[in-house]
Formats: sequence, C-alpha cells, structure tokens
Amino acid sequence: MQSNFNVNFYIGDTEEADIKLKEILKDYPKASVVRHEYDRFGIDEARSLREKNTISVADDTLHHILYIKVISGIAFEALLKTFEEPQKNTFYHIVLKDTPAFKDTVLSRVNVFNLKRSSAFSQDDMKKFIKLGLKEQEEFIKKNVIIDKEEYSQKISNTRDFLKGVMQYFQGQGNIELMKKIEQADRLINIEEANPKNVLLHLLLEIN
Repeated sequence: MQSNFNVNFYIGDTEEADIKLKEILKDYPKASVVRHEYDRFGIDEARSLREKNTISVADDTLHHILYIKVISGIAFEALLKTFEEPQKNTFYHIVLKDTPAFKDTVLSRVNVFNLKRSSAFSQDDMKKFIKLGLKEQEEFIKKNVIIDKEEYSQKISNTRDFLKGVMQYFQGQGNIELMKKIEQADRLINIEEANPKNVLLHLLLEIN
C-alpha cells in the first residue's frame, strides 16, 4: 500500500525497519534505492540531501533511505521544504531508533511507523527527572525503577525501559557522546548478573 506522503519515519531497530521497508518497496519493483548512514544528521547533511533532491526521476521512483543515530530538530525542520516539495516520484525513508522530540505539527507532515513499544516513562516524566538534583534522581530510581522487592529479571526489564525513556528524551539534541553512553548502559544491562542500580547511577554522573 503506497503512502499518502513522500516521507516515512520508522521508529525501531534497523532490522525491524528493514523488514517494513522491504514490505513497502514491493509496491515499487523498478525503484532506485539510495542508502545513507549518519552518526549525526545536522544542518549540513540536511542541505546536502536537499541538493540531491534536485535530481529528477523520469519514470521510476527514487527512494532515499536514511539510517540516523542522532538528528537535531533544526536539521529536521530544514528538511521540511524538501519534504513538502519533492521531485516527482522521490520518497524519503528515515530510520531512527527512538521517536525524536519534535513538535506534533512537524511529525504530522510525515508517516510514522512505530515498530517498538514506547517506554512506560513518558517524556514529561523524563523532563521532571532531568531537572532533579543527583540525590533526588537516585531516590526516583529506587522508588520507580529498581524496586527492592521485585525479582532480578523485573529489575532488568524496568531498567531497560527507563533507559529507553532517557534515550527518547535526548534524541534530537545532537549529543552523540551522551547517546553512546546511554547505548553502552543498555548493553551493560544485558551482561549476566549485571547490577542495574550501579549501571544507572554511573549513567546519572554522565548526565549531570
């Protein structure tokens, strides 16, 4: 089924997004596909992509697939004109691990395929959490994330969900180093017998 817009966002892991992309591209058997990978997508990358948009496609379709780890709100807004005035038969597919913290009016201009469930910790929760002092943040984690009476497996699940919320909050701010540290914390949680409390407390020092 073809989209009503020329821009699709895929929120989830690369593997999940590729499965969805394969399904969508079946509707375009003669498509030309160009893949781009970015650690950080900023204003310069946005301008470069807009220049590529000047290349017209005669009969078949051209699909730009962007795998982006971090994208700034400014860069995304710079692309809006490209999205609104694409060349004939040109489509954009943007793959992000987590939902960027953009305005609803921005996201309303694109198709969004959420390929993973959202964190139980909302963006409002994260905003309040980030504004707390270090001691208050530690208390928040003890009360809401790593609860003593719960089983170890549940603590791990809660911790990963909390990290997902943190990742979603910082997505779009352009801080690559911090994003890498959050991803590293998530990987550490997967290590057998990892101490989730220590992992999160160490991450708090990095955030603050």
